[in-house]
Amino acid sequence: MRVDEDEDDDDRRTPRCDLEISKDRVKRGERVTLSWETTNVDDIRIRDDHGKTVFDTDNYSKSERKRYFDGSIDIVINQSTEFTLTAGGVDGGSRTCRVDVDVDDIAIYEKRDQGYVIALASVPYTGFEAGTFLTFLFYAILTLWALFVAYILVIKKGSILGFSLYGQQAGMSETDLENRKKVEALVAKYAGPNSK
Repeated sequence: MRVDEDEDDDDRRTPRCDLEISKDRVKRGERVTLSWETTNVDDIRIRDDHGKTVFDTDNYSKSERKRYFDGSIDIVINQSTEFTLTAGGVDGGSRTCRVDVDVDDIAIYEKRDQGYVIALASVPYTGFEAGTFLTFLFYAILTLWALFVAYILVIKKGSILGFSLYGQQAGMSETDLENRKKVEALVAKYAGPNSK
């Protein structure tokens, strides 16, 4: 797209500008090339309609400016924008050229066939995010629960996995234990090395 406003062929010293853009309709985040050609100019400035200066020859020394009177620049477009090139002439006049670029706001929806997956690295160790107080309360309750289970298994039953903590076999009363000791003593007496 080319725009050249108010051409005045009668005055050869009047500045001229030609501003072009590679695409005038883009998707958000797409890159376009803004290019320009000028004649009879002393400085140029390109600004967008959002107040941002895209290019300015005032940033260069007098000897370097001439090489930038014709040029191009790549720009990423995130919103609809109008670019304005202002060309200042050697005789004090000026010329303005404009181009527009429009952004298509298209919502893209992605259909997923696979269910959502939660990575274990993103899940906290306790399974919930809590402050200092709630984390302390969680571990205090966990400790109390472990002590309660230990009390039921060890103190009440007197055994762990069938092994007695008091020198007796699990499930045997004191009377059964005494009778067993008597039987073992009799067996040892009559089955010993002296008995025949």
